[in-house]
Amino acid sequence: MKTFIKENKKIISAAILSLGLISSGAILGKNIYKSQFYRTVRVKGLSEKIVNADLAIWEINVEEIGNNIIDQQSKVENNIKIIRDYLTTNGIKSEDIKNQRIKIEDKESNYYSGENPIKNRYIISGGIIVKSNDVNLIDKISRKNGELIKKGIKIKTYEGPKYIFTKLNDIKVNMIEEATKNAKKSAEEFAKNTDDKIGGIKTANQGVFSIKGTNDENEWEVQYEIEKKVRVVSTITYWLK
Repeated sequence: MKTFIKENKKIISAAILSLGLISSGAILGKNIYKSQFYRTVRVKGLSEKIVNADLAIWEINVEEIGNNIIDQQSKVENNIKIIRDYLTTNGIKSEDIKNQRIKIEDKESNYYSGENPIKNRYIISGGIIVKSNDVNLIDKISRKNGELIKKGIKIKTYEGPKYIFTKLNDIKVNMIEEATKNAKKSAEEFAKNTDDKIGGIKTANQGVFSIKGTNDENEWEVQYEIEKKVRVVSTITYWLK
């Protein structure tokens, strides 16, 4: 009986020891796994490029107000012709100039006037839109809009040409490459300071391209500037080893 109890104690002790070793091994393995899994560094790489817009869009609108719809429409059409002639004389291609639709607003149809006659019943508007790749020429002519006023043209609204950069796809690859290189430099500097080395890429996000003014103007102002700044930030996570 005593021998049986001793043998059982040995078996139980061995079992407890085995469980302890297994448990210790599991914890050690888990710590190693965690160490390898979480040893990463996340960095950002920036790429910026100054570009010039390659497309100008310029709208010039005119308006006539009165009670003689035929006379007013004739004046609008004549003003549009004067504007077209002025632009082509200054070097803008005729195929780059398109007439916009004539719009007629009848106040009597929109408002209740009772028995009182409406003053200036009709509002007739129209204009042109220029789309040109010669942005410097458009910029030059647009700064002399006073010449049209001297010709008797009543400009309805004038905001100036809008300038657009359309060749983003031509520079995307090089900018992403530069941003990635800058991110890697940051990762290598971090690893150097921690006595590590960077391994492969765990995750990568190239970010969104943005087009802003060279002085970080707001979005409304940027569209009227020829010179623009293209920017992209890549976020990359590297393994450390």
